[in-house]
Amino acid sequence: MSGFRTLALGSTLALLVSCGGAEQQVVTTFLTAVQGNDEATLSGVSLVKFPGSVASWEILEVGPESKEPFLLAEIRKEFVGLEKEIEINNERHSNFLSDNAKKAEEYQRRLQRDPEYKFTGEMADFQAELEARIAAQKELEEKLEKVRQRIIGLRDAAGLSMNTAVNDNFQGDVKGRVVRLKVNDGSEEKIYSIVIRRYELSDPERNLTPMARWIITDIEEQA
Repeated sequence: MSGFRTLALGSTLALLVSCGGAEQQVVTTFLTAVQGNDEATLSGVSLVKFPGSVASWEILEVGPESKEPFLLAEIRKEFVGLEKEIEINNERHSNFLSDNAKKAEEYQRRLQRDPEYKFTGEMADFQAELEARIAAQKELEEKLEKVRQRIIGLRDAAGLSMNTAVNDNFQGDVKGRVVRLKVNDGSEEKIYSIVIRRYELSDPERNLTPMARWIITDIEEQA
């Protein structure tokens, strides 16, 4: 009986260490790979590079676990909406130029000769309207690009965590922790915060739930 209890206790402790150490293990694996310049391992556990050298390190704290919904589908809808808005604005802009063809031609001709030319009267009003339209369109395009990059980032992170391609059907939760550590680069010590996440997602259309693991998604040096 005593041997059985000892074995059971040992198994329980091993399980607790394994569960509690998974977050620290990904950081250890990452920093060891930084030391060894092991690009294959680095790309397998992290989306970001470490901003410096690593001689040694000490994990100071593993923060509490957070949980938030995976929002790829919602962000994708935002992206599609922005695309439609840009398409509508392009059509309106084209109509505006067609309705003001002579003014548009004069505007272009004048500025080609003198980029600093000052319009007056109706031409000044046309210039103000045209430049406001161009500025609004540029703002929409910049917003679209930010959303595009956010989608790419979510897909890359979830794909790395689950080792599978991620589409808009995936849903579930994203768990996260912040690991604080002290790193010696060989000459001085610095404090860093490393954000790790695990994407616990499923694709209900394919009845697919890949196994997820912790990955590094962000690193920030503390002041």
